[in-house]
Order: sequence, then structure tokens, then C-alpha cells
Amino acid sequence: MRCRRSTCLMRAVNAQRERYIKVAARVLVLLFTACLISLLLDDAPLSRLLLASEDAERHRLLAENEERIQHSESFLNDYRASLTSARPARPVGADPQAEVGVTLLTMARGRRMSQRVKHRTQYLTQSLARLLQLLNDTSLTRSYRLSVCDVDDQPEEFVEARHLESLSVVPFFKRYVQNVTRMTAEKTMSQGIWEKLKHDYVYCLQQTMSLGVRYALLVEDDAVAHEQLLHVLEHVLTAVLDAPGAKPVNYVKLYHPKRLLGYVSLEAERLPELLALGVTAGTLGTMITLALSTRRRTGRLQPKVRTLWAWWVVTIVVFALAVGRSELLELRRLSPHLYQVTPAPSCCNQAMLYTQRGARQLSERLLNVTCKAGKSKDIWLYEFRNVGNARSLLVQPNLFTHIGQISTLRTKEVSSLIVP
Repeated sequence: MRCRRSTCLMRAVNAQRERYIKVAARVLVLLFTACLISLLLDDAPLSRLLLASEDAERHRLLAENEERIQHSESFLNDYRASLTSARPARPVGADPQAEVGVTLLTMARGRRMSQRVKHRTQYLTQSLARLLQLLNDTSLTRSYRLSVCDVDDQPEEFVEARHLESLSVVPFFKRYVQNVTRMTAEKTMSQGIWEKLKHDYVYCLQQTMSLGVRYALLVEDDAVAHEQLLHVLEHVLTAVLDAPGAKPVNYVKLYHPKRLLGYVSLEAERLPELLALGVTAGTLGTMITLALSTRRRTGRLQPKVRTLWAWWVVTIVVFALAVGRSELLELRRLSPHLYQVTPAPSCCNQAMLYTQRGARQLSERLLNVTCKAGKSKDIWLYEFRNVGNARSLLVQPNLFTHIGQISTLRTKEVSSLIVP
């Protein structure tokens, strides 16, 4: 009897061990597959962390930049010719009764660089041409007015802006053109570059709102618009900002660095979003597995549903982390209605849409604070995001691509690994 009991015990132990080994094997296969996928995808977290080469990425970005410059210059020449032909075309983005004012903020880059920039940047050329292309869409339901706000304190030396202004395709605002404004620039610069950037930004925002528009879209010249920008923007205006009973909004961010869009984040909605994806896709996977199970057909015992469901949830979560949230967000580009609107995070204002209320209140508050290293206008805008009991939002995925390897602040090129 003892022998039989010991035999049964050994069998139970061996069976339990086999189950543990199977579970461990499945976990290892899952992790290996997830890591392999993350390494194979160019923009996945592990790939960027372990395989990305800064030199290779820099050459790629420079090649893409030069290609965009050539395409943009060709478009602007053709567009200029269409305005001066025997039957001139109607300028796009020039509606005097516009609802949305779109303003490009620009200044010469590379003056603070320790070494001379050897490649063409032409950021303003690229961003301006792109917006003109998008505004030429006859299916748009809102009216727009496009302009350029030149805040360079030496405008006569800003060759690119002078050339584009001579084309007369869009109006230019210039902050530093007279002796008075030059004195203002010198006074502001004595307080620091951070203060100058703040005052320049407020100036462009106020100039845009002075056109009588309801919304001001301020875009820095190193941000190139996505092809769906205006259609998504119009959907957000209709469904969020202009919706009946909607809570007031100060601003809407249309760009946030990809490296900060991951699931591993301090933003409150990221973890629930990951869990919701795991539960939803995991439930679907469980249902499909049960429906296709051969055990069900042969009458053999099926695995416990809860165990199967938990396995699917964990699998989906692991693969979502491996692929990366920014890559999964690209699926939302299938339709403007699928874009996600969440509370605005801190950092970076390459492209911001302001309401009349937000522009007025944020301008007043920015002028009453001091900007410095570690406390730039980006941070102040984030701290003022809910002023007046209003909201500030972020649209995802990004509606702009950041192309600025040459900064207005840095003495060296921005790392190619953090540009997009």
C-alpha cells in the first residue's frame, strides 16, 4: 500500500513538474518572440535602444530633408507661377473671414552653433510648402488664413525668409524691423534667450488672434504637417471643441515627441489604455481559440477559460509593449474619427491650436512670468493648462513631424535619435 501511495505521489509530482515546465516554456517562447519582433521593427523600443545608429539615422534624416527641400522649392515655384499667370489662381489660406489662423513661427537657425552648418536646412520652406498643399484641398469645411511670423532679430540676414517673402505667397509678420523693436530685442536678449523666445511666441499668438479668427494654430518652422492634419483638425473642432455643452479648452497640442508616447509613462491614461487593449484583444483571442479548439470537437476536456483568457491578456500586453505604443497609434490613421484625444502632457509646443479664450489668458500669464533654463515657455504653458477651469488636450498620433536637427538654442546638432 505504501509503495502504491509513493508511486501516486511521484506521478503527481512529475505531472506538476511537467505543467510548470510547459508554462515556463510558453513564457520563454512568448518573451523571445516579443523581443524578436521589437528588434525587427525599426521604431520599436528595443530596436531604437539596442540597434539604432546615430550616424546612420543622421544620414537618413539629412537625405529625407534634402528630398523634401527639392520638392518644396518645386511646389512653391509652380504655386507662384499660378498666381502670376494670365488666369491667376486664387491664393489658398487667404480668407479674410477665416475661422482658423495658421501661423508659422520662424527665425534663422545655426547662429549659436559652435561649428558652421554644412547642409541645407530650409525648414521654413518645407513647412510653408506643405501647409499650402494641404490648404489647397477643396473638401475642407472650415476657412483658414496662413501667415508667417518672422521673429529673427536680424531679419536682413535671414536669407530664406527674405526669399519666401519676395514670392508674395503669404503675408509676413515681422517683430524686429524698426529701431524701436530692435531696442526691444536688445533689452529682451539682455534678459536671456529664453525670455526672447517667450516674447516672440506671445507676439505671434497675439498677431494671429488680431486677424479676428476663432482659433490660432501656431506651428514652429521645423514641424512639417501630416497629410491628414486639416481633416483631423476639423473633426476635433466639431466633435470636441465646438460640441454642445463641451467644457472650455485652452489649447490642443498636435505634436508630442514619439519617444514620450510610450506605455511606460507618467501620463495617467497610458496604463489603463494598455490594460484595456489587453482585456479587449485577450477576450477576442480567447473566444476565437475556444471556437476553433479541436478538443471541443473530440469531447476532450478544454483548458479552463479563465486560464486561457489570462494567457491571452498577458500575451497581448507583452506584444503591445514590444511593438511600442507609438507604432500601434499609427493604426488610428485609418480615419480622422479614430484619432485619440487625451489630456495634454508637458514638453514641446511645435504645433499648438489655441482658442480665443486660451490665447488671451495664456498670453497674459506668460507675460507675467520669467522664462529661463529649466523653466521655459513649454513648462509654463503646461502649468497654465487648466487656467480658467478649462482643459488642454493632445491629439494622437502626431499630426506633425519634427525635422529640426538644428536648434535655435543649442550649440550642437540635436541628436538624430531624438529628433522625430
